[in-house]
Amino acid sequence: MPPCVILAGGSAERLGGIDKCLLALADKPLAQHILEGLGDAVSGVVLNANGDPGRFSSLGLTVVKDQETDCGPLAGICAGFEWAEREDPGGTWLFVVSGDTPFVRGELIGILAAALAETEPPAIVLPVARGQAHPLCALWRRDQLAEMSAAVYDAGLRSVKEWCRHVAVQEVNVDDVDHGHWFLNINTQADLTRAQTILKEQS
Repeated sequence: MPPCVILAGGSAERLGGIDKCLLALADKPLAQHILEGLGDAVSGVVLNANGDPGRFSSLGLTVVKDQETDCGPLAGICAGFEWAEREDPGGTWLFVVSGDTPFVRGELIGILAAALAETEPPAIVLPVARGQAHPLCALWRRDQLAEMSAAVYDAGLRSVKEWCRHVAVQEVNVDDVDHGHWFLNINTQADLTRAQTILKEQS
């Protein structure tokens, strides 16, 4: 079981500038849905966000900040790597998940891990659903920390897609297990309405 970092650094301007991971869906914050969906598939969870960590106290999670602000999700992944090394020294993988994906499930981690090739492991094992790759719901190999930190803080890299082009990536098709909502991001009120509909259909 890998440790997990929930990336909660987005500004959510289209939802009024709130912390999206705290946005209520069926009376629970999105982050709580993520935690319940992952269950015991992860060995521990940390939240990555900048600013006052006290605003996340209701989640009961440790909060780690980026080395510098406004450096994008790669900086959050670096912070997650650093935390994982403290909590799980010598481990190989970190599960990275965006804080606005309430339907992600722990089953995904097992699917990604089972698909690993026996040869040199890739830097990222990411799911592909309906032709769309999802690097922010993926397994990231932790020995990238030094190189990624240099790219983010020294070279100014901000794009996750660009990093994925720079390193070895293994894609895993999950069309046969994803029911069309594992990777739903809550970016707009319409997305939230869709998520509410999905929950009603599941109940």
